[in-house]
Amino acid sequence: SRIGQIRNPADLVESIIMPSASFAQDYEAVTITLINGSSIGGVIQSEKPDAIELALPSGQIQIVRRGDIKSLTQLPVSLMPPGLDQVIGDQGLIDLVTYLSGLK
Repeated sequence: SRIGQIRNPADLVESIIMPSASFAQDYEAVTITLINGSSIGGVIQSEKPDAIELALPSGQIQIVRRGDIKSLTQLPVSLMPPGLDQVIGDQGLIDLVTYLSGLK
């Protein structure tokens, strides 16, 4: 990730406290519905003529063949769970923003 290059510390804090307020470009969440009826949510890492590489919330990458896709929908909400700032506390928030700011 190069999120520290894209967002300043104040933006990062806002993104953690209010995850669905705004999205950094190329970090929009999508849901892919497959022909078999199952769905996968994540962030598109790359697109190729025959497949989409999707970063899952777990951090894993899943390759989805275009022939298996029924629909692709951009989500209006972030994959980051709301309330994370409450769980990690003030020092955890400071540490997280410091770490993310250094990703360039």
